[in-house]
Amino acid sequence: MKIFVRLFKKIKARIFYARMEKAVIPCPLCKSPDSEHVQLIKHDRYSMGLSTVICRNCNMIFTNPRPTEEALKAFYQNNYRDYYFSYPDPKSDGFKDSFIHLNAQRRAKDIYKRISKYVRENPTVLDVGCGEGALLEQIRGAYPDAHLVGCEPSEKYAVYAAETSCAEVYAIDVDGFLEKNDKTFDLISISHVLEHVTDPIGILKKLSDVLNPDGVIYIEVPNILSSSWHGPGMFHIAHITHFSPNTLINALERTKLDLVEGFFGEHDVEKYAMSVVVKSNHNSKKLISVQGGNDNFQKVCDFVKIRAKKPNIIKRVANLVFKKN
Repeated sequence: MKIFVRLFKKIKARIFYARMEKAVIPCPLCKSPDSEHVQLIKHDRYSMGLSTVICRNCNMIFTNPRPTEEALKAFYQNNYRDYYFSYPDPKSDGFKDSFIHLNAQRRAKDIYKRISKYVRENPTVLDVGCGEGALLEQIRGAYPDAHLVGCEPSEKYAVYAAETSCAEVYAIDVDGFLEKNDKTFDLISISHVLEHVTDPIGILKKLSDVLNPDGVIYIEVPNILSSSWHGPGMFHIAHITHFSPNTLINALERTKLDLVEGFFGEHDVEKYAMSVVVKSNHNSKKLISVQGGNDNFQKVCDFVKIRAKKPNIIKRVANLVFKKN
């Protein structure tokens, strides 16, 4: 019965994605045309039919064709929590004991360890894509008088975050928030959001514009070159760009942001993640690429293809049997 349920979910997901409006796009990092993009992966977490490509010019990996901005906005407002979480409403029974909630709390503590030395007394803080408000709650505990602001596309999660962290939380995506925002901030966190947005360079530039002098931005994204992920799960409808350390640094080079500190090794909670702390500098000098220079195109392709292979079910079952015996 479970096999039929999974099959039904896959068919439903494929139909859902097929109906989304899509467009062929230039590289979101270097803006090279479609002719410079090479097919990399044809399978994805939910068998939706995503096409993942790599740019020959800069090694950026992304979905192409990609759902349009309007289609993605509707997805995040109406469907995202249904696909990726068992709790579309954080006030539902069992949420506080769920993996989703407990992992969010652990991630918030892990992030706070990295940014705590950059937090000034009673700061003004913006958490982009704040979810249930775990990081805002963490900062509220350390600084009761801090002015905390968050934005979160899910209305139910935005309301929950506002209540648990006593923060000013807007039920809106980052583009919509920045269009209406008239505040500046000492600390901005954008954790596991940049890989979701259609214009990561544009978002970073806009965040730089609302950063106070001597303020910092904390950015965390999945690292496509991490050895801590495997299988097609990394590739799904919500992750439309996939950063390596060098493409993340390349993105910063194209903004008004300077690298202050980088965390490119394995993280305590999200093992496959990497993060940076950056500051605004309108006279920024070019940053130096990490890991000894630019990524080798063929090596990146080979690494990702190997990591993204679907698990062999027969081998997995055999391994379980032999382990038991």
